Amino acid sequence: MVFRLNRNTSKGQSQQLWPLFALLMAVVILPTGGVLWFMNQAMQNEQQAVRQRLQEIYRSRLQSSIRHIQSAWREKLALPLQTGAQQNLVAEAFAAMVQNRRTDAVLFYQNGRRIYPEQDDAPRILADFTTPPWLEARNLEYQQNNPQKAADVYEKIARSAGIQESALALMAQARCLTKSGRPQAAAELLIN
Repeated sequence: MVFRLNRNTSKGQSQQLWPLFALLMAVVILPTGGVLWFMNQAMQNEQQAVRQRLQEIYRSRLQSSIRHIQSAWREKLALPLQTGAQQNLVAEAFAAMVQNRRTDAVLFYQNGRRIYPEQDDAPRILADFTTPPWLEARNLEYQQNNPQKAADVYEKIARSAGIQESALALMAQARCLTKSGRPQAAAELLIN
């Protein structure tokens, strides 16, 4: 018995194989896609759970550290003070803190207002900005837009003035040095 294949028969069989191939692909791809999706969801859930655990751990450690720091500051600032007038009481507390080397500096406030050391109403600037050197320096800096020459004039003012006026002149000189493209020289001037 000899079988003969007709072209029509082989073509019909190949057309019948495509739905089978598509079904086979669907049977393989859909479950694989589902498994991968579930694995991705599981990993995201696990990451979220780990983040929550870490947040709880760090939150408890942070609260413990806060309590420790607050108790250390309470202990450090707790001073046995004698009764008396308020100003003497504060002065005694200041002296005790400095003598015991508990702090380097202390400001005392009451009702949001500084009570010790006493606060001046307004800081006083002891500089006469109407003198010829100041006028010349300002003219060079602002009108003529020559910050380098202005820096030189401010330097002369700083050398010949008192402490506060000298400090103001040094700040102005640093500003001019920065404007003239020399920020490193301005930083060195202010640091030294």
